[in-house]
Amino acid sequence: MSGHVTYENRGNILIVRAEGEVDFGAGIYHQMKELLGKVKEHLAQGGQSTLFDLSALELGDPASCEFLGLPFMQTRERCRAAAAFGGNRKLFESFKALGITSMVDCFESTTEAIQFLESGEKPLDPDQHDHLLWESIGKAVGHEPCDQAGCTDPKVRFSSFCRRHHYIMLK
Repeated sequence: MSGHVTYENRGNILIVRAEGEVDFGAGIYHQMKELLGKVKEHLAQGGQSTLFDLSALELGDPASCEFLGLPFMQTRERCRAAAAFGGNRKLFESFKALGITSMVDCFESTTEAIQFLESGEKPLDPDQHDHLLWESIGKAVGHEPCDQAGCTDPKVRFSSFCRRHHYIMLK
């Protein structure tokens, strides 16, 4: 990985920010080991969730993308996990093609992911997650909040709910 990874504790959430280009190479193993060590340390100190902020990550070798699924799988086994892609469609599509997006709840923005993790809502069941339906609902429009009690996420077009709650209603 020619980029770098930073860690930020935000209450019960460990935010893992990956920036720069990821390439499959000797250094990536050590970074993945460090990342999992940070997650374990966070949980040992009472943390409950991990957010992977991938909005500034660049995909080098496609094999790197598959290797990045490892921390998602291992983190999901230990705590609630989410990923924010921040409009990084190339990376999101690569993760989706490899099935990695079914391992972790995915969000467009870091703010959405943090709100989800702080809400304590039950994560979507990865085995039941229908990515085509999720994508067809579309993104939020405007700033009017969702009608679901306690949810402050903006509504999606043609719905009184945010993307997540509209999806849950349809499922």
